[in-house]
Amino acid sequence: MSAVRAAALLARYADCGATLGDVAGMQTGVSVPGAADFSHWLAELTPIARVLLMGAGAASALRMAGLPAPALLGMVATALAGVAQIAPGQYLVSAPATSPHAVPVFAGSSNLLVLPIEYAEFALGGPNITGLIAEICTADATAASATAWFPTQLCGLDAALVRAPGGWHVLCAPAEAPWLGGVLLGLIETLGGGLIGYNDYLTLSSQNAEEHSQ
Repeated sequence: MSAVRAAALLARYADCGATLGDVAGMQTGVSVPGAADFSHWLAELTPIARVLLMGAGAASALRMAGLPAPALLGMVATALAGVAQIAPGQYLVSAPATSPHAVPVFAGSSNLLVLPIEYAEFALGGPNITGLIAEICTADATAASATAWFPTQLCGLDAALVRAPGGWHVLCAPAEAPWLGGVLLGLIETLGGGLIGYNDYLTLSSQNAEEHSQ
């Protein structure tokens, strides 16, 4: 029997009285009491499944699956998956948050290497979140010229930033996630915000999508 994976902030979810549950094989916080009242918030999205495509056939494999092959350090989100070219010829494919286990299946070949890969991911939102990101980031991720997938350092650790409607996503190595996630949550709390669950995040994302479509 395989061990149950645990979210980096699982203990913090338990401490705040969250309903805990399984999301794509990972124990995490599903909902947090009062989450809707936070003007600033952080949610852990680490359960989302991901694969890394490498090799000369990576771009064509994406297109055959009905997915885009973005330019270097570009990122495109579709209903099927999010795709980012994180290095030359290397594409990170992430399942959508609404179906976190449903990463597209790719068949490896002589010119395509398909590797399951894990990133820790935190979503942060709120009216002052961009200013917070600017303070802790070593480069200006908020500049108009910034790439969609933005490699940088946050609080001294290697990370990547992705801008999203209503906030930002931070991705880092799983081993560094408990510390970085705790630091980010502490900063959110200084703004009067707090931790929200996975399902709370889905609700907020749906609301943000409706607002941006109007």
